[in-house]
Parts: sequence; C-alpha cells; structure tokens
Amino acid sequence: MNMPNKFVSNLTEEDVTKLEQLWQTNANFRVRNRAQSILFSYRRVGIDELARICGVGRDAVSSW
Repeated sequence: MNMPNKFVSNLTEEDVTKLEQLWQTNANFRVRNRAQSILFSYRRVGIDELARICGVGRDAVSSW
C-alpha cells in the first residue's frame, strides 16, 4: 500500500543553517537524528525512507 507523505516546506535559510549545525555538532544523538530527518524531509525524502535511515517507525518520523 502506498502511504501518503508529508514534507517540511517552510524553512528559512537560517532554519536550514541551524538544523545543519545541530545535525553535525550536537552531542545528543536524538537531536542530531531529528535535525537530519527534518532536513531530509525539506529535501523531499519520504517518511518511509526516513524511518529506514533513522531506524525508527513511520509514526515517529511523522511526529518529528
């Protein structure tokens, strides 16, 4: 079954820069994982692919 996707679409350049900084430098794994997922979603990577990359369920990615 093909599940619908929702994407992050309203990030500013400043938001993207901050998320990239969090992804690359934050000491907390969860913060890095979520920042990366938000950036990937902004770049139109689907929820199922994000869930696979992050090793979590579809619902977890959707809630981020």
